[in-house]
Amino acid sequence: MNPVKLAGTRDAYGEELARLGGIDGRIVVLTADLAGSTKTSLFAKEYPEYFDIIFFVLQQENIGSWRASLSKDRLSR
Repeated sequence: MNPVKLAGTRDAYGEELARLGGIDGRIVVLTADLAGSTKTSLFAKEYPEYFDIIFFVLQQENIGSWRASLSKDRLSR
């Protein structure tokens, strides 16, 4: 039986996001100045070219920018 790895929610989220970034080149991280607390900084270290959008405005703007990036083919590597 494999031992269960226990981790904090934020640590697990950041680690898994960084791992998935190596598997799926369509992943882009949008953050509202929360990279440290959400551990998305782990993704930023591995894939800085897909972590270059940081918002200091309302989080609803993230959704609009994400939709705009789709129309500009931003999500393809």
